[in-house]
Formats: sequence, C-alpha cells, structure tokens
Amino acid sequence: MSPGLAMNSDELQPEMAEGRSPLQGFPISPGCFHPTGAKRQEFADIVRERVDTLLIDEQHHTDRRDQLLPPLDPHEWKQVQMSKELRFFKRIRGGRTLQQLASEETVPGVRQAVENGYSTMVCDGQVRGCMEDMMYGMTASSQEDLMTGFWYKNAPRDCVWLGTAEGPTPADPFHSADFIWALPKITALSVDTCYLKATGVEKDCHEIASGYLNVTVRGIFDLGKSRGKMAKKLVTAATKSFMIGLLNGVGIGLAKKLTLMARRNHGALRSLKHSELKTNMSADLPTNSTADESLDTDPFSRELDEADFCFSDEESNSSVVAQPDPSPNMSSDSDESTLTVWKSHHRYYDDDFIPATDPPPRSEFEMMHQTLFQLNIVAEKTLARTHATARMM
Repeated sequence: MSPGLAMNSDELQPEMAEGRSPLQGFPISPGCFHPTGAKRQEFADIVRERVDTLLIDEQHHTDRRDQLLPPLDPHEWKQVQMSKELRFFKRIRGGRTLQQLASEETVPGVRQAVENGYSTMVCDGQVRGCMEDMMYGMTASSQEDLMTGFWYKNAPRDCVWLGTAEGPTPADPFHSADFIWALPKITALSVDTCYLKATGVEKDCHEIASGYLNVTVRGIFDLGKSRGKMAKKLVTAATKSFMIGLLNGVGIGLAKKLTLMARRNHGALRSLKHSELKTNMSADLPTNSTADESLDTDPFSRELDEADFCFSDEESNSSVVAQPDPSPNMSSDSDESTLTVWKSHHRYYDDDFIPATDPPPRSEFEMMHQTLFQLNIVAEKTLARTHATARMM
C-alpha cells in the first residue's frame, strides 16, 4: 500500500467536467489523468522503491521463520485482530517519541504519517488460491474493471479509475501502475483517498503449501495532525478494511475467469440441452431438453448479461481455453440417432423404450458439460453476492 500521491490539479482540470464519478456524481472523469513522460518515470521510480522495500521486509520475515521465530518482533508489533488465516499487527510505540519511530521508516510519506501520530499496520498470513488469480483480480486498467473488483466485497461509496502510468509487458502480463480515487465507507468521517496501485510479478513466490499464498501487506493512512483519538481508530479500521480488500484479489480473479468461461460456453451448453433424444411417447411433453426455458432466459444467464464485467486487456480473454471439441452427436445433418437412458427412480416400461443393459461410457463432452455446470453454480453465487452488495449501496 502506498500513501496518496499529490497530483497537480492543473493536469486534471481540463477533463474533469467531461465525466463524473459513477455513484456520488463527483466531477471526476474516469481516465482523466494523463501523466507526461517525466511523470511516468517518476512514478516508476516510486514503484521500484516500494518493491525493493517490500522485498527487504519479505527477506527479513523469511529469516525469522527459518529461525522458528514469529514473523514480527513482539516487542515492536502487537496483534490487534485475526481473520481466518490472516493476522493484523499494529506498531508499538514503546516509550519512543514519534520522531524516533518515524526515523525507522524508509518511505517519506509513511514517515510523515508516523510523525502525525498514526500507527503502521501489517497484515501477515496465508490466502487460498494461486498467483495468477491474485494478480488477475488485482489488475484494473479501466473504470469497469475497477468497479468489478471493488464490488466483489466491501464496496466503497464511490471510486474512479483516474489513469495509468505503466501497463503490461510480454515478460510480465500483470504489470500495472494505476491511479485510483476512492471514497471509503467511514460513517463518522467523509475522507476520500487517492493512491497509486502497482502490480507485477518479480519472481517465483516459493509457496510453502500447495494452493496457498504467503502474503504480507504493510500500510498507513495520513489525515494530518490534530484529528483526535476517534479519527485514529477509524483510520486503523479503514486500513484493515483496505488490506482485506487487496487480499480479495484471488476471489475476484476467479470470478472473472468463471464468467468468461460461462460466456464462451453459452452456445455449447444450449446446443447440448436441446440435443437429448425423445421417444415417440414423450415427443410432445416438456422435459428438461424440450422446455422453452434455456440459457437465454434462466435467471443465471440474465445475471451474467446484466453484470458489467470487464477484463484488464484483450489478451486476457485468450488465456482461458474452454471451448469443447465438436461432437458428432450434436450434428443436425445426421439421420441416425442414438438412445440414451435417463437415470431415474421411476420404472421403465417396455412400450416406452428398452433400456440398455450397461450404461454407455460418458464422453469427454458430457464430462465437460458437468464441469461447466458446477462452475456456473459457483459463478452464480459470486454474482449474487456482487449484486447484493451493489443494491446496499
């Protein structure tokens, strides 16, 4: 997490009147910030400095774990909350002055926040998932992409994607440096924040357990001096909420991939639903394969069409390959038909059809259909949570 960066209002003013924030209607246009080449290099240097600091902290935590010590010194950090496999720590003052604490910080913005009386927070632990899903969920290269991520959980009052300083590269497709403006949900105070969010892959994370990611998030907010104890407590709560929001990247990335897979297989699933064989006795009866309701009209499909999901770049759409191979059973030109026994608890009668003695082996396409059906159920639950959060806004 990086403190908010000061921006020149003259650079934003020419395009501020062309658009407004999506919820509260503030005169902030998405994509209104276009940094110059010199500014881009300045922001790239800031990102590089932050990454180097994080790598040093990570090496320090790794050394302590190798020595069977706690990741953070208990004399320096106090655990204030635990959520699932994540632990939140707060810096202990320990009789030192604010200037002494600030002198131990390497980042100028963090040093100033400590001098103003705000405590540094650290989140340490593990999250389920893989690095690809985490990075895919955290990248946001457009207003739609940003809102897709924010609305997954704990949506703010308002947010705007201001612009980008760096984009993906062939060596690092998840590389980005974007400017985000957000108005968090803080009941007692209305404080907005503007920050630079950078993502990328530096090296292999060497995960300890398969399916888990070791994460360490460090951050602080600065509201200036003389804010009182209540404001400092609210800032602490906002910092923890912000950290948890960043760690939702795995779920956001998985939701995007599931939505893409469901959209790509829309036509294939519909064709399969209408391709089941009907007997002469049941030709005019509405069954699962002959009912008028299909993927075009069911509630899940409508939710997909209404949701405005966006991807970080066009190339990301080609990263998920879920197209089934053409099946000869789906061809409408063939005059031959095959008889498929429906598994049911009802009795079979000879005048309906003669059941086969052994069920036919399942084809690869049928197995893919079952897998996609399970994925659609997971995506439906994710979309339901997303729309429920949006309605509460």
